[in-house]
Amino acid sequence: MALDESAQNVLNLMAQAGGKQLQDLPIAEARAAFANLALLGGQGADVASVVDADANGVPVIVVTPHGQGPFPVLVWIHGGGWVIGSAAESVSTCRNLATKAGCVVVSVDYRLAPEHKAPAASDDCAVAIEWVLANAESLNGRADRVAVGGDSAGGNLSALMAQRFGQRLCHQALVYPSTDLTRSSPSIDENAEGYLLTKQGMLWFA
Repeated sequence: MALDESAQNVLNLMAQAGGKQLQDLPIAEARAAFANLALLGGQGADVASVVDADANGVPVIVVTPHGQGPFPVLVWIHGGGWVIGSAAESVSTCRNLATKAGCVVVSVDYRLAPEHKAPAASDDCAVAIEWVLANAESLNGRADRVAVGGDSAGGNLSALMAQRFGQRLCHQALVYPSTDLTRSSPSIDENAEGYLLTKQGMLWFA
C-alpha cells in the first residue's frame, strides 16, 4: 500500500533534516523534539473555551465547544509512548474533537515514564475519569454520556480505562492503539524502518 503523499512529504523533510531518532536522544531532548512536531497540528478549531483544571491532583485541560450544553464528555488521553507528549501538545486535536463531535473534551496530563513507572499513568487517568464522572454537570457535560479515547499509548490507556470502568463509560475511541506489547505481529518487522515510529522506537518506549 502506498503511503499518503502528504505523510510521505513530511517523512522526506525529516530525513533531509537529519538528526537522531527519539530513542537516541536524552529524555528531555526527545520531549522537546516531539513538542516541536506537535506544532504541525496548528491551533485547531475555534471553541468556546480552553481551561486548565485540577482533577483531584491530576492536571487536565477542559475544551468546551460552542453551543448549548450539557454536552457529552470525552476524556482524551494523549499518545507519546508513555514517555513523551502532554495534554498541552494535544490541544489542537482536542479542539477539533470538541467541535466535530460536539462534546466537552477533558485532556489528561498523566505522569510520564521513566520518572514515573507504571501504573502511574493508568492511575492518573482513572483519577481524572472519576473526577469527570463526579463533576460532569459543572463542566456543562453529561455524566451519563462520558467516553474515553486516545491515540497510541493513549489508546492503550483508554482501553485499560474502558475495562476498568465498564458500563460507567458509554464509548471508547482507540486511535492506532498500542495494545500488544508482546510485539509478535509481523507488522513490527514489516514496518521497522522508514516511518516516524520505528521498531527500535517501539522497543525504547515499552
